Formats: sequence, C-alpha cells, structure tokens
Amino acid sequence: MNSADAGLDEELSLSSVLYQAVRANIESGRLPPGTLLNEHRLARQLAVSRAPVSRMLQRLAADGVLVRLEQRGYRVPGAGSTAGAETPMLELPPDALEIVRGRAGWEKIWDQVESDLVACMPFGRFKINELAMAEHYGVSRTVTRDLIGRLEARNLIEKVGRSQRFLRELVPGLMSDLYEVRRLLEPTALKNAAPRLSKPRLEEMRADLLRGEAKYPNLTAPDIARYEDDLHVECTEACLNRPLIAALRQSQLPVLATNRLFQIYLGMPTLEPFLAEHRLVIELVLDNAPESAAVALDAHLRSAARKQQTRLRDLKAHHRPAVPPYVRQVGGCG
Repeated sequence: MNSADAGLDEELSLSSVLYQAVRANIESGRLPPGTLLNEHRLARQLAVSRAPVSRMLQRLAADGVLVRLEQRGYRVPGAGSTAGAETPMLELPPDALEIVRGRAGWEKIWDQVESDLVACMPFGRFKINELAMAEHYGVSRTVTRDLIGRLEARNLIEKVGRSQRFLRELVPGLMSDLYEVRRLLEPTALKNAAPRLSKPRLEEMRADLLRGEAKYPNLTAPDIARYEDDLHVECTEACLNRPLIAALRQSQLPVLATNRLFQIYLGMPTLEPFLAEHRLVIELVLDNAPESAAVALDAHLRSAARKQQTRLRDLKAHHRPAVPPYVRQVGGCG
C-alpha cells in the first residue's frame, strides 16, 4: 500500500471510530435532542482534521441518527433545543481516545496548512521551509515532517533533491491534467457508489441545489464548498474500489480548493449552469439511472474544465495570494 492509500485508510478508520463514538453519545443522552453539531467545532474539539469529521456526520445523517440542516450543520433529532449552546464534550472510550490522540499532531494543523498552500498554488512556484512551518504553528519538526509527507502523497508538494520541497504550481497544463484524471475516474466511482447512496440524502442535495439556483448569484464560499463536496466527494465516497477513490481524491483536492478561491477573488459569474448540472446528476441517480448519471457527470466535468481555465488566467492576472511566512516565492507572478 502506498502512502496515499495509507493516508486515506487512516482517515476512513478515524471516521468510523468517530461515528461509533458520536452515535454512542447520542444514544446515552450526552448529546440530547436538539443538540447542534458543527463540523468545524467538532474537529476543533477533537483536535483532528475536518475530513473524517465531515464523513462521520454525513454517515450519521444518512443513517437517520442526525438531521442535516439547510445551513451547514446537523441536529440531534427529537424535542428539545440547545441553539447557541456549546457542543458538550464527547465521551470517548479508551480505545477511541487513543486513536484520536494518535492523529492529533499533524491533524491539528492540517486544515490550515492545506488552505494556506492551496491558496498559493495558482500564483507561482513556492519553496516550503519546514522549520519555519514548525515555528509558525508551534509544533515539532516531527509533526511538520509527517504532514509534509502526506502533502507529497497527495501530489500537492514536490520533493527536489534530498530535502527541498516546492508547492506544485497550478498552471493551465496541470489543471487540464487534473480534470482529465477526474473524467476518467469520477463517473466510474459514481456508478459504483450509486446503489449504496441514501435516497433521502440525495433528496436533500437536490432541494439544496434548487434553493441555490433560486438565490444565485448570492452564494457564499461555504455554499460553493457544500455543493462541490455533496456531488464530487460524498456521492463517490461509497465506491468500493478504494485505490480508485484514493487516486480520485488526489486529482480533486487542488481543483475543488481552487474553486473556492475563484469565488472569493472573482465572485460568481453572471450566468453559471453548474448548479443545474449538479442537480441533473443527482436526479439521474435518484431515478436509478447510474449510467446516465455518469454521462451527465462527465459532461459537467468537461464544461467545468473549460471554464476553470479562463478563471485561472483571470485569477493570476488580477490578484495576489496571502503568502504564509513558511513559504517563499521562487517563480511565477512577481
């Protein structure tokens, strides 16, 4: 098993541990009816990254243990209201606590590091200083070395020589390659996953997209992230071919993260059919037509690849990134 597969397996294992722990907390009443659960707050409380927490919450909602809210978040079903209250501290059994703590080092800073680095990718070539990263986040070199290794496994970082690490520059050629990989893998993953997708959850996704279409272009960055994650991540996560999913996630990560940058820096285009394209794919899965859904997804990715090339050029021409102190630009935009 390569490092990318190992990293994904660890995330999935942690997600399963958290699923059992949160479900037990709900059943015991520690998380009473009406309790609001937020991905960001739970990840912060547990000192883990948001990816396994997100998968855990999605699975609990699909199993009817939680109710997904219209806004980003979840609620324990039943009478009662704890709106505005802090999420109670979870009780974790010793074995679960050991697993969570074992990942706390690099996971504690993963989301921020990933966000900082991806925000620089469209703007040139950047060299990463591991010692400066450790000092910036107040962690040990062991933690940053582990984290950088995982970033390398996801092809976000390139190693040159024995010790130099460079952030991959998101040039038009790489953007094109990433979309080509996604078109080869993502429709297949969707077809494989379709029989195991929750129909109530798919109905929620469709309703959310319809609300988005109604209020377009007044969408926020979290809105865009939710629509992208629902279709491209959650709808493919049930694929049983785990090596395929590992390869797909590597090609998705820079593109999905950069899409959020487009919204922040460039705003929403006046006309943008991506919501309707997402909804078509969801509706075809709901209609038990996975082959047609895969064709619609391929068409959506083909269209997105063309549009994102234009937006990438606009982004590089008119904006500059907020560069974290542990990277130094060595090429690209001056």
